[in-house]
Amino acid sequence: MQQLMQYLDGPKGFVPDREKTVMLFAEIYAQLEMGYSVDHLMHSNMCLWHYLSCFIYQDKSNSRGNAVLADTTDAAIDFMKKNVDQNLTLEQISQAVNFSPSHFSLLFRKKTGFSPIEYFNHLKMQHACQYLLLPANA
Repeated sequence: MQQLMQYLDGPKGFVPDREKTVMLFAEIYAQLEMGYSVDHLMHSNMCLWHYLSCFIYQDKSNSRGNAVLADTTDAAIDFMKKNVDQNLTLEQISQAVNFSPSHFSLLFRKKTGFSPIEYFNHLKMQHACQYLLLPANA
């Protein structure tokens, strides 16, 4: 009985987007109600991974499913993406997230594996490649 009480008193989670998780669960259930064909099982399996990610990564999305700036690195990357057509310096990027350049650079490299300027240059190259691949009128 004591083990049951410990289990019931364990960690309790909060799901910020209840409507989304209920819809995903309903989709899984509806697919399984239609039978156990490979297509229905695959669809249910993919929905299940999405459903589970709602609990595991709940801090990464808001009710509309857009990325939430959870930390300094994410905020910096968002700033870089918005200013990809500019020539930004480390000081400008670190100032945008209210950190000193040296501390920010250390945090950024620890999370991404790249220095902020190196990451920004990769973003610029990706942006340039998109221009080359897309038609001029698009």
